[in-house]
Amino acid sequence: MAQDLVIWCGPVSASNLKTAKLPSGARLLVIGKGVSPNPASTAIGSTHFEALGSSVGGSLRTLLDQRGLDLDAFRSVTLAGFSAGWGLIEHLLRGTDAGRVDVLLASDAYYGKAVKPGYRAFVERAAGGRALAVLTTSTIAGPTYPSATAGVEKLVDGLGLEPIQLSPELPRPVSALGKLGAVWCDYGLEPFKHVGHATKLAPLYFTHVITPYLERRALPGAGGVGDGIAEALAALGLMWALS
Repeated sequence: MAQDLVIWCGPVSASNLKTAKLPSGARLLVIGKGVSPNPASTAIGSTHFEALGSSVGGSLRTLLDQRGLDLDAFRSVTLAGFSAGWGLIEHLLRGTDAGRVDVLLASDAYYGKAVKPGYRAFVERAAGGRALAVLTTSTIAGPTYPSATAGVEKLVDGLGLEPIQLSPELPRPVSALGKLGAVWCDYGLEPFKHVGHATKLAPLYFTHVITPYLERRALPGAGGVGDGIAEALAALGLMWALS
């Protein structure tokens, strides 16, 4: 039976998702550090995750091959990341295998002043009903870069996202915008701050959004990868609706 693959990247661990409901039988691949020329480095900064993405040429297949996994063995691929994990995510979403990514979860994982083309292309796919992109952000900024909230505001500009109402199972954000499979929830400064996007919000969004979406796509008759997306997105109407 084909498996669903969940990649969880950034300064993260498997324990972050211990309360999350993942698709039945899913393979969880945790990438908790990037690449650094300094052997003593913790390698958890965005430059380290960018270096990892660059080292595999942005190829999801190569990244998995290096870890003994075959991309073709998986029914779906969910690319989820927290914080500095955006560096790897952006490379993979610009790479030759970007079309194999079915779901993106960016948990306060979008930073920088310029719009990132990989992220933009995927969110456009999602807004067109061809994938699922869930972005949660905070207004916590760094010393030299804007907050994820400020970054995503530019990222989704022109895509026509509208106010949505979330399921009561999900914590209420400061604002929630969406269009078909593209969803952006801004949680401001409280109560999750930054790390809570990995430890609190990511498990909830897996449980109540991502896993139901993937399970719907996997129902008999949905076909192979890329089929059943419209039906799965329609099912998400049970979780959020245009207000």
